[in-house]
Amino acid sequence: MKTLIAAVAAAAALVAVPAAAQESTRLTFADLDLATAAGAAELDARIENAARALCRNNRPTGTRLVSEDCMKEARAAYRERLPEPARRAYAQGQAQQPNQG
Repeated sequence: MKTLIAAVAAAAALVAVPAAAQESTRLTFADLDLATAAGAAELDARIENAARALCRNNRPTGTRLVSEDCMKEARAAYRERLPEPARRAYAQGQAQQPNQG
């Protein structure tokens, strides 16, 4: 299964989320083993950074604030665009992470 996940991840190594200004931010994950807690945590960090960059580039003129709504939508969009095998592996890796409460 790990080989299948790696093959799919390599084939679909980039996930793009289009922005309102027809920009896109690319997120790579082919180098991660998403079925592990460490791989899932690293993907979470990359999603967070990509969402922040995307939202920072699309904030209203004259403000330095990044909209939390934009961040939520961008995070969700990145996760939804993961190929199904990568999404399953990511869920497996998240299940191994200690609860953050």
